[in-house]
Amino acid sequence: MSVSILSIPHTASTFVADQIFKTFRRAWNAHEFGANTVFAEHIDSPHLEKIAGAIGDSVIVIPMRHPSAVTTSWQRRGYDLAALDKLWGRLRKYESALFLPVDAIDRDQRLNTISNVVGQPLSTDWKPYNVNFGGGIEIAHSVYARWIVERFYGAGTL
Repeated sequence: MSVSILSIPHTASTFVADQIFKTFRRAWNAHEFGANTVFAEHIDSPHLEKIAGAIGDSVIVIPMRHPSAVTTSWQRRGYDLAALDKLWGRLRKYESALFLPVDAIDRDQRLNTISNVVGQPLSTDWKPYNVNFGGGIEIAHSVYARWIVERFYGAGTL
């Protein structure tokens, strides 16, 4: 079984690919997809369209961090927050995927579900933690990020 990790930049895709799926062989293009492979790509990558067929046949995992934490990361790097907002909206295309919020209390329960789907034990010793997500970063203006927060973190963490 192959796994495709699709993500927004700075939402833990490298962590998930390298730590949680460490027993899987890394696939770098559609020709390398196969049993026990993991492919990771950002959802804004132009390469995604080229391998859409292979991705469609794999288990899709979406790593997630609280949108406030991601916004902070993007701001620190000087990235365009309007582009980030559009990426949150793009994630709706993958609502049926297996989401893995790495910084949420129920992370291990979600990881167990993913383990059952891929048929292999997956684990990590990295402890999930909940912090004061707000951190002075206002994301309430982001219509797109709101559905992520409400679904995975609770509306009270906006």
